[in-house]
Amino acid sequence: MKKFILITILFFTSFSFACSCIGKRKIKTSLKSADAVFVGTIISSKKVKIKMDSTKVEIDSLNFLSKIEYKIFVTNRIKGKIINDTIKVYSDFGGGDCGYRFNVGQKYIIYSRYDIYSWWGKVNFLSTNICTRTNIYDDKEYKKLVRLGKRKGYC
Repeated sequence: MKKFILITILFFTSFSFACSCIGKRKIKTSLKSADAVFVGTIISSKKVKIKMDSTKVEIDSLNFLSKIEYKIFVTNRIKGKIINDTIKVYSDFGGGDCGYRFNVGQKYIIYSRYDIYSWWGKVNFLSTNICTRTNIYDDKEYKKLVRLGKRKGYC
């Protein structure tokens, strides 16, 4: 019986991946590796499921990615193609999945990347996590970003 229980547990155990970030990255490195860097204020947040073909739905299913969708009012663009003053950025829920939890009404410097969550590369959206330098707005960091961004031709 013990052998059966052990085999059952081993069979139904899946791999567990926890978030692991080693130290805080430097501004220059973070700017270079990000697809978009900007300053913005969080307008709203909501839990969403993202279907593999990029259709957002509010239902539970195993074929969807659970994320938090943050609507952000962009005040300053440092890097990346940001056409509108209001954009959406996605993150995981926080804890062991590396998700960054924003507070509505708070101003942030956001380092984001385009994520592709599809075997065919169809789902493409901006996301961020705690392994980036995304953080509450800091004027000193913003000024350094602008200097670096101008030098690199980003802004």
